[in-house]
Amino acid sequence: VYFDKNSNPSNKIYTFSKPATQTRLSFKLNISLENSTKYYWKVIATDDRGNSKEGPVWNFATQGYVPENRPPFKPSDPTPADKKKGVDINPTLSWHGGDPDEGDTVRYDIYLGTSRDSMQKKDSIYKPATLHQISYHLNNLWEKTWYYWRIVATDKHGETVKGPIWSFKTKIVDNEPPYVWIQKPVEGGIYINDKLRFTDGFISIYLHHPLIIGPITIKIVAADNVEGGIAKVQIFIDDELRYEDSSSYGTVEWRWDDVYSFSDNHWHLIKAVAYDLAGNMGSAEIKVRKIL
Repeated sequence: VYFDKNSNPSNKIYTFSKPATQTRLSFKLNISLENSTKYYWKVIATDDRGNSKEGPVWNFATQGYVPENRPPFKPSDPTPADKKKGVDINPTLSWHGGDPDEGDTVRYDIYLGTSRDSMQKKDSIYKPATLHQISYHLNNLWEKTWYYWRIVATDKHGETVKGPIWSFKTKIVDNEPPYVWIQKPVEGGIYINDKLRFTDGFISIYLHHPLIIGPITIKIVAADNVEGGIAKVQIFIDDELRYEDSSSYGTVEWRWDDVYSFSDNHWHLIKAVAYDLAGNMGSAEIKVRKIL
């Protein structure tokens, strides 16, 4: 048995032998210990053949011992990631923190600004040392703006560690619905087997709404009004979803080849619905007559 004040004990204080079948061993420490002191000890076991195995180093502290304080962990692993673009204007900042001394409380000072030189302390929050994932919510940041932020961690003993300066850029707030246009069929057009035959003249003026004879390829164009993009476009016939596309980036074609007899209701409603990446919806519709 080795026993010492050193974290790598080298002072052998006791040697004894026990049968191999005895797995739980103990001995009385017959030396005087000092108050307010931390001690380290380890055991090296050796068999009759000279084979030996060293155990781990254990430790304990006598009454009145005050452990040496260690500084908090350096803030790391930010969310949003450093230099990330398109961040919401109401983001939640998070980072990895904590303190190696479990009884500590850590104060986190949050610094924020629109440049490295303009960062000011926005707030302070207190968390236990054992909490390693820390977060803080921000509200009403400016659109399309670079922000710089830093976390400074301080334990209850005054030990301070500064994190690096991170940055992110906020996105444009998109509340506008996308533009949707039914490119085909057109008002007053007469289509025969997907070909536009008439767009003016007495018949077209009289009909006003498109007349479709046979199949037709419906064409939809959708565009976002601000930065972002189109998430998906849907085509409805008489309020029934017939086609959906989320990979066309705003231009969609779909062949409508339902067959209607002369005795059927010839009037139908084509409706196009588009959603942008912000979740805004825009739509357009056209009433048509379809035969065959």
